[in-house]
Amino acid sequence: MNKRVICFDWLRIISAVAVIIIHISGSELFNYKIGTDAWNMHNLLDSLCRFAVPVFIMISGALFLPPEKNINLRKLFSKNLVRIITAFLFWSVVYACVKYDGDMKAFLKSVILGHHHMYFLYVIAGLYISVPILRKICEEERTTRHFLVLAIIFAFLIPTLARLPGMSLLSDMKNKLSLDIACGYSAYFVAGHYLSHVELSKRSRMLIYALGTVGFLATFILTKAFSEHANTVYDGFYNGFSLNVMLQSVAVFVFARYNLGGCPKGDKSKKLLYAFSDITFGVYLVHMLVIDFIDSYGIISVISNPFLYAISKIILTAILSGVISYVLNRIPYLKKYIV
Repeated sequence: MNKRVICFDWLRIISAVAVIIIHISGSELFNYKIGTDAWNMHNLLDSLCRFAVPVFIMISGALFLPPEKNINLRKLFSKNLVRIITAFLFWSVVYACVKYDGDMKAFLKSVILGHHHMYFLYVIAGLYISVPILRKICEEERTTRHFLVLAIIFAFLIPTLARLPGMSLLSDMKNKLSLDIACGYSAYFVAGHYLSHVELSKRSRMLIYALGTVGFLATFILTKAFSEHANTVYDGFYNGFSLNVMLQSVAVFVFARYNLGGCPKGDKSKKLLYAFSDITFGVYLVHMLVIDFIDSYGIISVISNPFLYAISKIILTAILSGVISYVLNRIPYLKKYIV
């Protein structure tokens, strides 16, 4: 039986809450004038939480890519991949039905592509399919490092520099090289494996934390500067393939590995941690429905203070999403296939 990795439980919970904050603050950015205190607050929250999806992917890489781990590929495709597909189909139909306006063509397109936040399931499905190949890359540390260096340069550094004025030629050069193998979410997938196994000195960890802090601040400052310049919300530096987001994501993952690995004292605390961790997938899937429900019925519209409104919406969304996911996880068939 596989030993439970406690830091991954913490990371799942933290990342699930971060996803909720991203989707609330990302939307609220368009409701305030750029540069105001309320806008800056939501930019700050959004920038702070951009590690969420990359960390989810890194956790999966840490679990599926270790060469020494006996991964049953038949089980991976027949259980893990099937679960992703059935969950996607179920929730894409639910979201499509909620948004249905009589246009059948738009409805079918919505079912096939899913709600915008469900791109994550496409990503995970693609990575699961690639596991046999990516495990080969991870068999030798030297090969893994070579892959990650390529990824840092071509998946993160060049695309980020290309967003700066006068640097678009870099993007054209990268596209001509067509190094797609290192330019997708497989970079985070492999990084999750590498960072969960390589031993880092305290000095290296401090450097990673410092770079992660710089990455977070860069996300906030550059988003503000570019948005003010364009007089519209510019979200290019929120992208998971921005160097700043990558640095922040790596820092969060490494910090959790070295500081959140201890098991809570007492059986009740341990069970509570496991329970919260186990419902995070369901929370990810359902939270956008909850946000739409809160907005549609103006449940907290009486709160006029932007800060209190944001905090209340985040907490309410997390609680309702958690309750729904918990209930669905108590139903065996639904737990197995849709959450």
